[in-house]
Amino acid sequence: MNLYTKDGELRLWIDDAEIERICDATLRKADMMPTMTSPVTDLEAFIESHLGADLDQFADLEDGILGASSFYPDGNVQIQISQTVTNAADEKAHSTGSLGRFRATLAHEAAHVVLHKRLFTDDMVTGILNHTSNSPTIPCLHRDITPDPGGAPTSPTGHWREVQANKGMAALLMPRVLFKRAARKFLEEQMKPSSQLSRMMQPTIVEHLATHFQVSKQAATIRLATLGIDRLV
Repeated sequence: MNLYTKDGELRLWIDDAEIERICDATLRKADMMPTMTSPVTDLEAFIESHLGADLDQFADLEDGILGASSFYPDGNVQIQISQTVTNAADEKAHSTGSLGRFRATLAHEAAHVVLHKRLFTDDMVTGILNHTSNSPTIPCLHRDITPDPGGAPTSPTGHWREVQANKGMAALLMPRVLFKRAARKFLEEQMKPSSQLSRMMQPTIVEHLATHFQVSKQAATIRLATLGIDRLV
């Protein structure tokens, strides 16, 4: 994890493996690491109890903004989730997609806190921040919050933060070791050796994992590919 400045902005370099390690360690420290029998990350409790952030799940945000994280000099953090996103997930007839979008938004904003809080509150970087353009609020648009590990190349100036937050989002929702274990367990239960699996199997495992972790099918598909598990199917 290295700090550097570019175009008048303080940036943080974190490689993919380190993002996975940081998110895993944070979940374990919070005693909230999901398990095979309880695989769904309790994001609300994680945000409020462990990260100590003020969570507003019914924020009146501008159209197109799904969530936002605000960092204050005293160390306090506020996370806002668009009321539109929350209401869609709360509906009795909600789709897997709307629940997945809500949980992805929560995890994305949580990842900003886990990975980027020091950019705004760490005394070591205060002097640098005084001479850079870092805004204390990170608004996250629909195009920013994506399970694609490639991130959000069309995002505005802070797109590098969105790329990192998306990777952190996946790690918080679908911890690497647990996700691999769940995928392999499902395949074993199908009684099909990996060498005999075909692409016809992928929709089945994707649906299973999406339901298992309460994420969207897109998120499960991309996590399979990112971790190399898709080569088994």
